[in-house]
Amino acid sequence: MQDLEMFGKSPLQKWHEIIRNASPTLVEMELERLLGMLSLYELFLESKGIDSAEVQRFSLSLDEEQKQNVRELIDSLAIESMGNILGNHE
Repeated sequence: MQDLEMFGKSPLQKWHEIIRNASPTLVEMELERLLGMLSLYELFLESKGIDSAEVQRFSLSLDEEQKQNVRELIDSLAIESMGNILGNHE
């Protein structure tokens, strides 16, 4: 994920910086959007009979490649989230 470094920071580090410094209204909107997505994913998993304990067990069983995939997804979501915050205007 070195290719995704922005000004010497990872996408997640840059996201933290934006969250701390952007308009509180825009940050609140984005955090509410993210919580909404988490809620939808949780409801979907529950509808498939997958509870949080099973997700926890799955997360503990990831191999190194899967862990790297998770890190890449986190970076991708951080970039998307930054775009949502920076692309909005109050």
